[in-house]
Amino acid sequence: MPADRILAAQHSWLSPLPPEGASAIIYRDIVHAPEMVSAQNIRSTDLLADGIVHAVIPEYPDAADEPDQFCERVGQSLRAALVSSLRETSEQRLSGRLTHFSRIGESPVAVPM
Repeated sequence: MPADRILAAQHSWLSPLPPEGASAIIYRDIVHAPEMVSAQNIRSTDLLADGIVHAVIPEYPDAADEPDQFCERVGQSLRAALVSSLRETSEQRLSGRLTHFSRIGESPVAVPM
């Protein structure tokens, strides 16, 4: 994940522990997994709002239902990210990357108990 630009599929999520695992640890069941998703802010839209990912690639309604079109959107997003990155110097990319990753984790996530 340490990159100049981070893209996420709409239905993706990022967490070191799946919501079911977090639910099992806290509640001793997996029934609370949906609550954990909300509490952990791990959905692509949460990651975008928190500044962790730079763009979310839409799925209509799911990438599995429209693989060719989704792959086209991924390609377009990658092209845009690469073009944007190539317009910067190495120093600008490094500085941006360091700034971006130094901010991750600044906002504490409240986990319901």
